Amino acid sequence: MPKKIVLVVLLVMPLASLGKAKARPARQPASLTCNALDFGAVGDGIVKDTQAIQNAIDHCSNGTVVLPSGKTFLSGTLFLKSEVSFRIEPGAVLRGSRETSDYRDLRPDTKNSQLKNCRKALLYAVNVKNIVIDGGQSLNPTVDDVNEKNSGTIDGNGIDNPNWNGSEKTRPMAIFVALSENVTIQHVQVVNAGMWSVVGLENSNMLIESVKVDSHSGPTRDGIDIVDCSNVTIQNVWVNSEDDSICLKSGSTKGVHNVTVKNSTVAGSGVANALKLGTASSGSFDGIRFVGIHIESAKQAAMAVESVDGAAIHGVTFKDIQFKNVGSAFFILLGQRKGARKIGSIKNVFFQNIAGSTNLNWGSVISGAQIAGSKFPVSNIDFQDVSIVNQSLGDLKTIPANPAEYSGDYPDPRLYGPPPLPAFGIFLRHVDGISFRASRIAKAPNDPRQEVITDDVRGLTR
Repeated sequence: MPKKIVLVVLLVMPLASLGKAKARPARQPASLTCNALDFGAVGDGIVKDTQAIQNAIDHCSNGTVVLPSGKTFLSGTLFLKSEVSFRIEPGAVLRGSRETSDYRDLRPDTKNSQLKNCRKALLYAVNVKNIVIDGGQSLNPTVDDVNEKNSGTIDGNGIDNPNWNGSEKTRPMAIFVALSENVTIQHVQVVNAGMWSVVGLENSNMLIESVKVDSHSGPTRDGIDIVDCSNVTIQNVWVNSEDDSICLKSGSTKGVHNVTVKNSTVAGSGVANALKLGTASSGSFDGIRFVGIHIESAKQAAMAVESVDGAAIHGVTFKDIQFKNVGSAFFILLGQRKGARKIGSIKNVFFQNIAGSTNLNWGSVISGAQIAGSKFPVSNIDFQDVSIVNQSLGDLKTIPANPAEYSGDYPDPRLYGPPPLPAFGIFLRHVDGISFRASRIAKAPNDPRQEVITDDVRGLTR
């Protein structure tokens, strides 16, 4: 009998003691919801809620952190954790502080040239698994449903901010996820980023879906940047950016592999390109597909493929693309940028069912390189069912001479103008194997140039 009494006391006392101490459990169930207001957030857009929201994130293991509707949460850098969903309810706003001191310098444990730019962020995740950044839609909406009433908003607060006109490393990205696995960003609008808007670096298995990006005021505001990632799907997005809109980059040997961008709109790329591979191009690119994209405006190229830092770019498809109001339809360049240790390669690039119009008389360029007497051609470029109209004013009186070889400067179509290219359609240089099937580029009235001009081209089929 005494033994039984002792056993009961040993079982009961720890339970009573635990209840009095109100200790937090070490691990929460998957159904846990952590409302930021319950952790001290105010949500008035004036008081900084950084620490309160971070407390909610840290507490909510395997759960969902919620920023409730009707509130504006002012914050500096927030650090997301594995197995946590970060949910900004429809009508709620996560607004970035305008003070640079509220954003820590970020140093992911990897060597990547893009980290010289990617140093600050509002929402940041590194070395995490299974995270969701969610704008609060419950049923897979179209991007038309993503707005301030129907989805959550991440506002970088970058409009007319004098603190954020400096170099990229001094300005915060809106979302930055690095070295992570199984990442979903969905049903959210991202506006007024101080630097690039949505950035993934060295991640695997990413989904970016039903996201609206509108960051067009100020220098180098990219839309969506995928850096050295693998197995990425970007679908049903709408992007209006000051710089490149959807850009795949490589700043390490890891490269970019198996990326699909589909069923999306580039509303505007203020000074740059709509769809782009490069300029950062150290590692290889393969398995890249852009399908079902509508481009409304881009100052530079609608579609750009650039290897200037040593990348092997093999296997890129642009399919079912419509565009207008762009400087150049296509820009493909293989070369060796100043400071690059080697030259890469570009082959197997396919354009299928492309229709669009340009608003300048630049023409397009597809060029390999000649370096120290050696030639490095781009190879196996295929155009099928491509129809382009040059809507420039046709004010040229003479045919420009062939441009100089690429000499290592920053690569974009502006390298070749003014004057424009000697072809109103495409200027081809150092190309080994290119075909045009059921494809045509129409010229503006009174333009004296030919559709295609070649310089060191083999295997041209028209």
